[in-house]
Amino acid sequence: MTLKRLPWLLVGLVLIAGLAGILYPKGSSGATGIAQTALVGTNLDATSAPNFRLKDQFGKWVSLTGLRGRPVIVTFMGATCTTLCPVVAESIRRTLAELGPEQESLAVVAISTDPEHDTPAAVARFSRDHRLMQRWHYLVAGRATLTPIWRAYHLYVAPKNAPPQIADAHTSATYLIDGAGRERVLMTSSPDVVGLDHDVRILLGLSSISVAQVDIPAPQAGHPAPALLLPGLRGGTISLRSLRGKVVVLNFWATWCPPCKSEMPLLQRWYRSVQNKGVVVLGVDQQEGRKDVASFVRQVRVTYPIALDTGGVASAQFDVAGLPTTLVIDRQGIVRAFKPGILDAAYLESQLRSVVEGRATS
Repeated sequence: MTLKRLPWLLVGLVLIAGLAGILYPKGSSGATGIAQTALVGTNLDATSAPNFRLKDQFGKWVSLTGLRGRPVIVTFMGATCTTLCPVVAESIRRTLAELGPEQESLAVVAISTDPEHDTPAAVARFSRDHRLMQRWHYLVAGRATLTPIWRAYHLYVAPKNAPPQIADAHTSATYLIDGAGRERVLMTSSPDVVGLDHDVRILLGLSSISVAQVDIPAPQAGHPAPALLLPGLRGGTISLRSLRGKVVVLNFWATWCPPCKSEMPLLQRWYRSVQNKGVVVLGVDQQEGRKDVASFVRQVRVTYPIALDTGGVASAQFDVAGLPTTLVIDRQGIVRAFKPGILDAAYLESQLRSVVEGRATS
């Protein structure tokens, strides 16, 4: 798989998420020190957020650790982007307006996804247009400095030499980090103002605005998993409904993704060790051809079933902002765990074993 093909594989995810405006009601956070109220965004289980240290629009150094003690909105955008970025900026501005004086207890950070075009003038113009110049830190650096940060937050950003029609393509992701520096919420596409305001108020320890808990599937612990019906690599179709009664480890991946490849032997070992206990590992490949995927699967000697998400629709339904991403779904079709990033044996042991043995709770 060549790098030239990489942008085309994921730009569909970015555009689909943007057009769909994906935002699902989610379950409660369960983290200590935070009010036990349901968060609207995808719950990230209070994992430690990757640090960064970059200069903002005023030339001031800003780090995540330096903002410790108050919640932080961390979003990613380009100042010359004309698609989702202005929408996200407006959602943040309106959320701050809704908070009123309480907004002073919240930090807002935008990290550039377009270092070649995010000049000081462009950033200042974009910030002023959205009335955020004095209210957020817009962080810019060279591509070499930003790339590890994008990867740490599971972002796809179009390479420097991308064709003009996709040069602005990037994952639209907005994270909410709590005062202890932990990832609490991920919102893909453009955050809904009501949902963003609701979750920020929870992290600030304020009374949240009531959000209707619509009884719809969502990729969040305690909710029914969204419907999934995809062509199988070996023919036919694969659906989550057909797997009801089994524990499903749903793994989103692609052949060009090194972390995906490195975790596949672990998934294969688990599949062999627990499949007689009613466990299925289901890999969902992202927007690649059947022939390429089949060749790769033979090479890595994977025997668990593979589905083909050629249009990226399943990725949007399951809030997949980066690869790999894995969910654990119980025998009743309820999501029990959502894990962006690479798996390890300890995580599978802690999250999967209790579900297999019927001890998981929402």
